[in-house]
Amino acid sequence: MTKKIYLSLILPIVFSLNACAKSPHFSDVTLYFESDPYINDNVLLPVDVVIVDRSLAETILEIGPDNWFGDTLRDRLVGDEVHHLAIKGSSQRQVEVTIPEETTKVIIYADYENNLDRPGQQIVISPEKTKFQRRYNVKIQNNKMELAP
Repeated sequence: MTKKIYLSLILPIVFSLNACAKSPHFSDVTLYFESDPYINDNVLLPVDVVIVDRSLAETILEIGPDNWFGDTLRDRLVGDEVHHLAIKGSSQRQVEVTIPEETTKVIIYADYENNLDRPGQQIVISPEKTKFQRRYNVKIQNNKMELAP
């Protein structure tokens, strides 16, 4: 009888500790976009936030930001897999994205008018390298975007 009471008290604690020991996985991430006054030759900047698993991430990264906005795969993604934005100068946008358990990458592509520099048009957030944070700051500049501290 004492053994049953002991187990009924200890097992919930062990399961709780085990759950806490696992790396955190957030179901929601906030992306906070802030743009400089003059961006993209004063034309609205199309930005896509793509949330995908490993197989789709590799395909999308092969397409690259230059070809992404005209690719048929962009039109086939649905629901929480892709978020389309248009950002203007001197603006701030906050986007809440849901991160499913199987997600391996969050890819942010921007379609600048006069930039062919891939690093300036692409941000890749990967929990394989670092755990997802609850918030990311994305700085939109004239001809590039980058994660800001």
